[in-house]
Amino acid sequence: MRRVWDQNFQVYGARKVWRQMHRGGKPIARCTVERLMRRLGMEGVHRMETLSRRAYGFRNFENYRMRVLAQCGWNGVINRV
Repeated sequence: MRRVWDQNFQVYGARKVWRQMHRGGKPIARCTVERLMRRLGMEGVHRMETLSRRAYGFRNFENYRMRVLAQCGWNGVINRV
């Protein structure tokens, strides 16, 4: 199990280690892999937290609005853009 985890740059979690061990011909229960990985201090890499689509779109809209105002000039009506 340690070999599989090390060969994959220590990024595999329990599910991928379990899958890889089955492919290699060593059937083992996934709960056993989880328990042993916890005991040995092995942990997979977690994904980064991403912005929600609404927050991403809002940020882009603000950039768009500022670009339009910079090109067209300020007329005091910001909600119209």
